[in-house]
Amino acid sequence: MLKTLSTYSLSIVLMWTFVGCESTSNNSAERSKTSPPATSVVPLRLWIVGQVSDPSLVERAWLTGSDQKLEIRILTVEEYLSEKVCNCDVTIFPSRLLGEMIDRKWLTKLPGSLTAPDQNAPQIPAAWARQASYGGDVWAVSLGASIPVTIVNESAAEAASKGTDWDSLLKSLAIEPTKSSTQKIDLATVNRAALVDRFLAIVGSLTQRSPDYGLLFDLQKMKPRLTDPEFVRAAELLLTLSQQTSDPETAIQSVASDSSQAWSWLNAQTKPALTIVSPALLNVSATKITGCKSIRVPAQSIGWNTGSGLIASLSASCRQSSRATELLHWLRQSETRHSLSLLIVGIESGSPTAGGNSSAWQARNIATEQAANSKIPGELRLPRAEEYRSALSDSLITIMSGEKPIAEALSEASAAWQVITDARGRELQRHDYEQSLGLTLN
Repeated sequence: MLKTLSTYSLSIVLMWTFVGCESTSNNSAERSKTSPPATSVVPLRLWIVGQVSDPSLVERAWLTGSDQKLEIRILTVEEYLSEKVCNCDVTIFPSRLLGEMIDRKWLTKLPGSLTAPDQNAPQIPAAWARQASYGGDVWAVSLGASIPVTIVNESAAEAASKGTDWDSLLKSLAIEPTKSSTQKIDLATVNRAALVDRFLAIVGSLTQRSPDYGLLFDLQKMKPRLTDPEFVRAAELLLTLSQQTSDPETAIQSVASDSSQAWSWLNAQTKPALTIVSPALLNVSATKITGCKSIRVPAQSIGWNTGSGLIASLSASCRQSSRATELLHWLRQSETRHSLSLLIVGIESGSPTAGGNSSAWQARNIATEQAANSKIPGELRLPRAEEYRSALSDSLITIMSGEKPIAEALSEASAAWQVITDARGRELQRHDYEQSLGLTLN
């Protein structure tokens, strides 16, 4: 089993690199005169949408078993969506963007060699399989699923065991909602994707609806449900969590920063506190934090796959489909994911990177249990998903800042969603919503 890229794998990568270069450098000039260019002279174009600590190590890991060079480009979600075409061979991106990418005709369906079950690998969880498919077709290889988990710090660990739902949990931790007041929020520090992910996770823990026909919209009319009781209650809880300390600038980190930052914030608290993080979205430093405890609220919660985990697809502009398919085969191997999880946020390792007793791995165990449930919600994945999420984050920010009451803010978000739906076409969007839920096949 591969241990860590920074030790065992990286040493092999570097040894291969230096030895390989030395053994071929003497004859490279002569070979170029007598032989046609090898396929590997033309690099595979790989786009990665997300946080990558060192792209060169990604390529070196790949080159331990291939002579095919990679041309890696790192993009944010905003940069990715601003592109006119997906001018690459393979693209790795958050799973929530799959419907948008298919609508833009940026992707091609995976070949049978990639959709057939890997006999040498464990069966992938239901959430992983669902986020890679759309309308009954498989479009991607799943690399990680973002399923938020509730975490409490060491000061709250014992008391948290007494809480079976949100009300009893907050009461046992002595976390009281503060009177509504306007507090200044530095928008530059707000991670909008993480804020929405936490809101959806809380909604999933409260709703009594079946996710089969969608939780965010009334499927018949494509009317948003954002003003329904479970969404209002989720906003109330999110507001309470944002006021856990007397310092609003630090308290907001528990709900409005990325998973790694929120976990670090929690670890620094001396009084009982909690936050919600996605184990798949932790960086290396956060996985080493100890002393925190993961819980399910309520105990029977099935979770929510928020779509911030990564998937990999073949681009419709792919020029080397054979080599690109090899890259996808490599990406889906558990050993590869273990190594790349240390470099790319959103890729999950199948084994602990910081020990089986680490707090991060305990959180991952809960997320893994929920990922195996075929009923776990996985919205939003339809076209315009990022527009819906942006409108929702705007309203959540006004709630956190105290600028608007919850009912008014959620009503505005619902109205914004109606505009987004009508702009694309209500019937067309309803059809795509059905496809994203697996109800309608192509």
